[in-house]
Amino acid sequence: MRKLLIIGNGFDLAHGLPTSYNDFIFQYLKDAVLNATYDAQGSFDDDNISIIVKAQKSGLEQIDVSEFFNYINNTNYVILKYKNPLLERIIDKSVIENWVNVELEYYAYLTGLVKEITSAKSMDFKLIESLNLQFKNIQIALHNYLIKHVETKIEFSQSPFKSIFECLSTNDLILNFNYTSTIRKYSDGSNNLKVNHIHGSLKDEDNPIVFGFGDERDEYYKILENLNNNSLLKYIKSFMYFRTSNFLDLSNFVDSGSFKVEIIGHSCGLSDRTLLSYIFEHKECKKINIHYYENQENYINLTQEISRHFSNKQDMRLKIVDFQNSVRCPQYSHST
Repeated sequence: MRKLLIIGNGFDLAHGLPTSYNDFIFQYLKDAVLNATYDAQGSFDDDNISIIVKAQKSGLEQIDVSEFFNYINNTNYVILKYKNPLLERIIDKSVIENWVNVELEYYAYLTGLVKEITSAKSMDFKLIESLNLQFKNIQIALHNYLIKHVETKIEFSQSPFKSIFECLSTNDLILNFNYTSTIRKYSDGSNNLKVNHIHGSLKDEDNPIVFGFGDERDEYYKILENLNNNSLLKYIKSFMYFRTSNFLDLSNFVDSGSFKVEIIGHSCGLSDRTLLSYIFEHKECKKINIHYYENQENYINLTQEISRHFSNKQDMRLKIVDFQNSVRCPQYSHST
């Protein structure tokens, strides 16, 4: 049976790459503080934040996350001001919960503003336009981070997923949700691997990155549509898919006969529900195999995420491969 490999951020993380949103946030702030530290005026300023360093800290390049945030949150040392309320919200959540999904936070902020607008009956969408600009500035910062701090590190001697990719044929398809070029370490030079970069690629103007929210089943989405203002839909992924033929290419694959899904490193969260439900609920999708991260708990968490993409839960139970017949996702070893 044909295979559809769904590749998510866990694939990059399994190669030892710092691609989590927490990695991005920490490095973005650290770079800003370093720039301010080495600036003659002791300051840094961009579209998102402004920083004034009052007292320098030695060893800043090697500082860990906890010590770093203790440093920048002490006004005797650093004055940090946010120009981007969405970024401030994201950073606060990242610090408190040690985890954050930028796309989900954007959508939560968006729907919160819409509730304010509709309850006030003012229908002033300037707040939405401002939020979209904040989100765009975060996307630019993320893009720059991935190029500077991740793409330069994609040089690994190990290939932990080599055996998986060696089993693919020309009838199979890799659906890559990552912006990075990690997958090319396996696909370049091979005639067997077909890769669909569904969410775009860094430094590729013909395939710009898709960064937004993708859940048209959300109970609030219909309200956004009915308010008849396109700024509310600016960062809905479905409309970004029209920029390339990637979705059509995927559709041609799933319509061409039976296939089974192999999930590698994708969290299967709600920010991709429109696309994932289309795949999982498709009549030609026969099985869903989860390559879990560590243990049964992680496997169960992923089944719960996947369940949200199914309207027919019996169909879900018949398609998901049980834990005993599932395989752990390989991880890059830093010791070799």
